[in-house]
Amino acid sequence: MKKSIILSLIILLFTFVVLSFLSRNGEYAAQRDLWGINLKLKQASKDPNNMPKNVFKEIMDDYDQFMIKHPNSRMRPYAHLISGRVYMLQRKFEQARQEFETILEEYPKETAANIQALAEIGRTYLKEDNGPAIVNTYERILAKYPLTELGLKVPLLRAEFYQRQNDETKTQQSYQNAADHYEEIIKQNPDSLIEYQALKYLGQSSLVLENWEKVVDSYGELLIKYPYPKYLTVYESDKIIKMITTISITKLKKYDPAKMIFLRFIERHPKHPFNETFFEMMKSFEFLKEETKDIE
Repeated sequence: MKKSIILSLIILLFTFVVLSFLSRNGEYAAQRDLWGINLKLKQASKDPNNMPKNVFKEIMDDYDQFMIKHPNSRMRPYAHLISGRVYMLQRKFEQARQEFETILEEYPKETAANIQALAEIGRTYLKEDNGPAIVNTYERILAKYPLTELGLKVPLLRAEFYQRQNDETKTQQSYQNAADHYEEIIKQNPDSLIEYQALKYLGQSSLVLENWEKVVDSYGELLIKYPYPKYLTVYESDKIIKMITTISITKLKKYDPAKMIFLRFIERHPKHPFNETFFEMMKSFEFLKEETKDIE
């Protein structure tokens, strides 16, 4: 009896291992096939206007074969993305949107593919210069994926859209809405990659609004909390430091906002390589104060 039970367990285990291997092997084959199709798409994307029509037909034929060959693959939504992009290259925007909407309807749990699909829908409307549809797509992204990389950027994208349309009223209101939105995101997500992104976008929004104190404060927090290469490159950090200093002196007419940020930075990161620069800059502030009889 015991031998029979053990044998049954061994058979079940063996079956599970074999099926798992076959499943992985099937997904590998699907990924390999899709990679080949995507490679052809990239080549066609380089000069779509002068690309022979048979090239696009060949890609779509490959897409059809992929869907037949891999009926249960998790790569299917990404195949729809490729199909939609082929239609976009041919300026068949309605057909492209149908492909992208299929992803949203049939694969709602595939978050990464869904975000890409919504982004591509927005791109089709941009190419058609369909303002209301663009804004509606932004709203869809913000409603469903507010804390993703794209979702976080949407309030800024919306404001930039109105700015390109030369709609001054909506531009100002949208940038203010974006700034308010990012401040709330920062409060709700301290010490996180989300806060890092929101601080960047708050700084950008405040710069357009000419809210100089908010620009200095947001970029100061960004520099103090995220000064390492995995967040800010040396070039980005240098740009932020110059912005903080320039705005403090020329717009706020004060040295102290920049000085206080540098002091907080040094206290939090006593061994950071930026500190030597900050000490030199603060010495320069004192010298300038004497020379200009204090610009405050």
